Amino acid sequence: MERVVVTGIGLRCGLGNLVTAWQNLLPGKTAIQLRQPFADLPVIPVAMFDKYPVDLETLRQDLVTDVLQDAGLVDPLPDCGVVVGSSRGFQGKLERLNQDRLAGKLTELEGWLQFLPHHLAIATAQQIGSTGANLVPMGACTTGIWSMCQGFELLQRGTCEQVLVGALESPVTRLSIAGFQKMGALANTCCFPFDQNRQGLVLGEGGAMVMLETLASAQKRRAKIYGEMLGWSFTCDADHVSAPQK
Repeated sequence: MERVVVTGIGLRCGLGNLVTAWQNLLPGKTAIQLRQPFADLPVIPVAMFDKYPVDLETLRQDLVTDVLQDAGLVDPLPDCGVVVGSSRGFQGKLERLNQDRLAGKLTELEGWLQFLPHHLAIATAQQIGSTGANLVPMGACTTGIWSMCQGFELLQRGTCEQVLVGALESPVTRLSIAGFQKMGALANTCCFPFDQNRQGLVLGEGGAMVMLETLASAQKRRAKIYGEMLGWSFTCDADHVSAPQK
């Protein structure tokens, strides 16, 4: 069995990139602020990059650039696998596309294919010049973990020696806000899940990508190694559409 290691990390969130986010976390800073991303919806606590929702494609490009630089790799990487997913994908763009259609601003829905969830993995493969395995996990809040697990399996099966894995989200959309509020899952002030008076979750923009690599490949090119991935496990109780079994 191939040993799997982490040789590169790319991170973007409300606190910055891999370096600045860590520097901001040490003194306990948070990116959560009360904002009103849409004029027709109330003020809510969110963790955003800026005043308006982040563009998912721009975020994806930045993450790929970051992780390749951190891993010391240069494209093209034709044999590198890609496992990049998203819980909601381009939901915000699809919502705006539908609003424009209903308002009569669009006569044809041209370009809608590039807003489907699989586009993130396809565009990533194109950016790094990959013609290898390409997977697009969608597992709600576990999408990022699931992408690492799938990448781990690709390496252990010998499908490739390197695989770019990750997930990214731009979840601040009208539908997401309305849906979570309807379920009573959105916090009113902040997110403190381990407090007995916890309120709920906070929508946050961001993403992370990791370069997983076989130990032999990493050692051959003398790459820095953050750590080793030893295994994974998943479970599902399938008890409720949105809540775990109590």
